[in-house]
Amino acid sequence: MNTPIPQPMESNTAHNQSSRFNIVEYLKRLGDCIVEYFNSQAEIKVWQRQDRFGNEYWEVYDPNTHRSASFGSEEEVRIWIEELFHQQQYNSFYQSSDYNYHRSNSFR
Repeated sequence: MNTPIPQPMESNTAHNQSSRFNIVEYLKRLGDCIVEYFNSQAEIKVWQRQDRFGNEYWEVYDPNTHRSASFGSEEEVRIWIEELFHQQQYNSFYQSSDYNYHRSNSFR
């Protein structure tokens, strides 16, 4: 077994600063990876498939709403994604607390 021989350190202070720097860099990279993972999980997934007769079609899945669909063309996929985006924008506006506050006061 060829184990590397540790080199003598000049001082404990230098070692502690070096260790802290490495830990900070490691935690930053870990945080970046976690953010990237969750962002990629929220993206709409699109697959191009073929049925048993060789006809191509598209499958889409939105992990945020758990909705999926199949389409015969790329254009239909784009339309579905745009409608989904606009629907989410619409829903987020009407679920805001300001809208609900004004709506509830208008019925009094």
